[in-house]
Amino acid sequence: MAPEQHTADLLDELCVLFGDELERQENVLRLCLAQGAAARAHDVGVLEARTEALTALLDEEAESEPRRLELFGALVRIYELPLERQTLTHLIAVLPEPWRRHASEFQSRVREVLEESRRIVRRNTWAMRRSSRMASAAVEALAGAAGAPGRGYDAEGVESASYIAPSTGMDTQG
Repeated sequence: MAPEQHTADLLDELCVLFGDELERQENVLRLCLAQGAAARAHDVGVLEARTEALTALLDEEAESEPRRLELFGALVRIYELPLERQTLTHLIAVLPEPWRRHASEFQSRVREVLEESRRIVRRNTWAMRRSSRMASAAVEALAGAAGAPGRGYDAEGVESASYIAPSTGMDTQG
């Protein structure tokens, strides 16, 4: 295979992988949005399902990363980029068209998606913490409303003086 064809094949494959990665990151963003909506609605079932889907996407990303890095490394060697210039931005600068355009569009769009995902994750974290605090407060309120766990008796079967009757939830007016 001619060196130019080999390089073209590597570039084609890298652009396909970039497309896959962008699609995956867009799906992550959609799932993060849905996860946040579920957290604000206190819908634990949907929250769990979206979290599982996110985990699957992250696993998929981890599986595809080695090949992207391998292709990137091969192209860095082909284009003889010095160590300090071995970045996607520097690689894009030396690529011929149409790969330069494809890689540049990928880089631009993936940056936008990742930034939006970071913003959504921060917002979701706040919503989930708030939801967790609300759930904890509800559990504490329920535990308090239940009162003491029944009349207490000591070892001789005598009613304990420390027993406090549970609140009936009514004031003195009835």
